Amino acid sequence: MDHRERKVHVDRTKEQIRNAPEYDPEDTDREGHRRLTGDYYSESYRLVPPIL
Repeated sequence: MDHRERKVHVDRTKEQIRNAPEYDPEDTDREGHRRLTGDYYSESYRLVPPIL
């Protein structure tokens, strides 16, 4: 995180973030939503090597 520039750096592409499960603040406590989001990002880490 760069607080001065107000930016957060991530190792995912814009397309991967766009295709992620939609955020719904009313649904985040549901186990299914947490699993879906976790599975999505876990799989994307397997498909794309980390940027070093």
